[in-house]
Amino acid sequence: MRNIWISLISKFMMSLHWFAPVLLLYYQDIIGLSISDFFFVQAIFTLFVFVLEIPTGFIADRFSRKLSVVLGGLSGLVGLWFLHIAYSLNMVILAEFFLALNLALNSGAFESLYYESLVRANKLKQYPIYLGWLKNLHLGGLLVSVLSGSFLAVYFGLENIFLITFLTAIVPTIMYFFLDDVSVTSKGNLKANRGSEVSRNLQVFKDLWSVLHSKKEVLFLALDSAVIPAVAFMSIWLYQPFLIGYEVSILLFGFLHAGLVLAQMLVNYLVKHITWDLAKYLKYSQLSMFAGFLVLALVPNVIVSSLALMLIAGVGLTRSTYLNKEIQLHLEDSYRATFFSGVGMLNMLVRTALTFAIGYIIVWSQYFVAFVLALLILALYFLFQRQEQIITNLSKKKLL
Repeated sequence: MRNIWISLISKFMMSLHWFAPVLLLYYQDIIGLSISDFFFVQAIFTLFVFVLEIPTGFIADRFSRKLSVVLGGLSGLVGLWFLHIAYSLNMVILAEFFLALNLALNSGAFESLYYESLVRANKLKQYPIYLGWLKNLHLGGLLVSVLSGSFLAVYFGLENIFLITFLTAIVPTIMYFFLDDVSVTSKGNLKANRGSEVSRNLQVFKDLWSVLHSKKEVLFLALDSAVIPAVAFMSIWLYQPFLIGYEVSILLFGFLHAGLVLAQMLVNYLVKHITWDLAKYLKYSQLSMFAGFLVLALVPNVIVSSLALMLIAGVGLTRSTYLNKEIQLHLEDSYRATFFSGVGMLNMLVRTALTFAIGYIIVWSQYFVAFVLALLILALYFLFQRQEQIITNLSKKKLL
């Protein structure tokens, strides 16, 4: 049980990203980067995570989950410290490399160790409950930190926000050393090792292509799952440039970031009660995103812009809640893991490309960026209109 409690507490503490609501301000005012540099750095970070995912999986597979988690915690501390002392773009990129290494080392190993610890503690039947606790503590940590981060920046100084995050992250990193390195050789139907992360990641795009080639009717659903949420994610990067442009108090940055998180939680709750079929939901949610970006581009008002950003994040970043449920009805068990893993990796690549592109065009204005994203969503809406017929046909078939 010790592993379980350490995992839960450390998950919460590692989710305390005090810097999140003031990240752009820190890069501009403390380090001296331009807004284009900010977007390039975020794109490079995402690319680092994607590239490092495969080689870092070797550590968990070849040596141990605990070692991967510990190294991830230490690399995160290095990245946070470098950002605290950074004074140039090169130092920021180096820091982002270590933060990406932290994410890659922990992405599969942490949850695998958590799962294996539950197996060892004979808690496998309660796995959904314990997994829910882990995810809720992660969201709770994010919510607490985005609400408090701007206050900490005001009272302790914007220049110290990464130092505060660094000091907070020391505690869970120390806790990682006290994890037991669980290796479940298992009884009955329990598996000791859920497969090699390295081979799984190397094969995932090839397998996704095989799935889409043999089941062309889900091609547009795969593209929708990867591309639309990637466009919606740009709302997370755009809210700070808009608030800076409106010259509002730094305290409002945290409240709006929290509003983006709460909007997702609200939509996730409401979507359970929607009785629309999938095609209709995809249609109206995409039109809502188009309206949000268009309002963001055309109405220069802080309240209206905040509501538009919350609409985009709330609807766009939660489409998978409704979409994935329906997709699983049309895929065999053997295809599901491959499909969703591949879509997730494709989503990361699209996010990287979009963030790079925004870094170039935001020099004109954030309003122009919002207008371009509105046009992109509108183009995708017409491209994905075929989904309605696809879903209609799928509903008439047996489960594939």
